[in-house]
Amino acid sequence: EEAALDVAAEADILFELGVEAQRAGSYRSAVQYYLASQRLAPNKNVVFNIAVCFERLQRWADAFRYYDAYAREELSAEDRALVDE
Repeated sequence: EEAALDVAAEADILFELGVEAQRAGSYRSAVQYYLASQRLAPNKNVVFNIAVCFERLQRWADAFRYYDAYAREELSAEDRALVDE
């Protein structure tokens, strides 16, 4: 149980580092943090952020793959419209 808490905490920290890097425009760093976070604790919001970063890096195939994975999740109408865009 303690190990699971450690993994969750690490995933959260990695996500926060990804957000900071993304806000600073460091998309390559951000996607590295997000991918590590996603491996530890899969989360549809992280998948969306990965897609956005790949899009900003003009890695179209990777961006599409992650947008497609996000689109397969159960989404609100607002989130569905965002991913369809």
